[in-house]
Amino acid sequence: SVKRILVTASFACIMNAGVYPNDYTYSSKDWNKVSRPAADGKLPEPVGNSGYCYSKIVGEKAAWDFARAEDCPFDVACINPPMVIGKNYNKCKTTDDLNTSSGMVLGILSGKISPVPNSMPWVDVVDV
Repeated sequence: SVKRILVTASFACIMNAGVYPNDYTYSSKDWNKVSRPAADGKLPEPVGNSGYCYSKIVGEKAAWDFARAEDCPFDVACINPPMVIGKNYNKCKTTDDLNTSSGMVLGILSGKISPVPNSMPWVDVVDV
């Protein structure tokens, strides 16, 4: 009875930071080309960010490969939201215990971090 599976992928799959102009409109034809391993198998710096992006690319491509299989009984669709921010359900005793995303939001709201124009976009989880 399942007709469609929706995969929540990531903007990390398609973004190419610094490669396209700020007003570039991404489409389903775009894939992140800057976070892939080089011929020697090493990821570009910063490795943590490249590894995250590359894992998202591999995951979404696996979903599309599965969808193209002859016996796949349903459609597959992927959405690629940017950084997703939402209510923090962690029972933190202090702000030092916040996860990275929540710490960034707190830093911006408290004025300790300046939002950088044209930096990584974000969206509230209820809008995803």
